[in-house]
Amino acid sequence: MELWAIGRYDLRLSEKEFWRLTLRQFHALLERKSQQIESENLRAASVVCAIYNVNRDTQKHPKPFTPQDFIPSKVRVQKKSQSPEEMLTMVRMLNAAFGGEVIE
Repeated sequence: MELWAIGRYDLRLSEKEFWRLTLRQFHALLERKSQQIESENLRAASVVCAIYNVNRDTQKHPKPFTPQDFIPSKVRVQKKSQSPEEMLTMVRMLNAAFGGEVIE
C-alpha cells in the first residue's frame, strides 16, 4: 500500500489516476516530485546561506558557505544492495498492489 499512499498523498492523484498509471509513469512523477523538493530546499538553503555569510565570523570561517552546505540530502548515503530474497519480496508486493495473480 506504500505506492498507493505516495500516489494519493504526495502526488495528489485521484484513485482513478493512480490505478491507470504504468510503473514507468509513476516513476517519472516521483522523479519530478523529487526535483521539486530539491528546488524548494535550494531556495531555503540560499536564504539561510545569505544570512549566515553576512553574520559569520570571518576569522573562524574565512571561506563563505554555499547553499549546498545547508542541504543535508546532498550528502549521499551508500545504498545497500538488495538480496535476491528482498528483490523477490518487492516483486510479490508490486504484483499484489497491481492485482496480479500468482502462478506456481
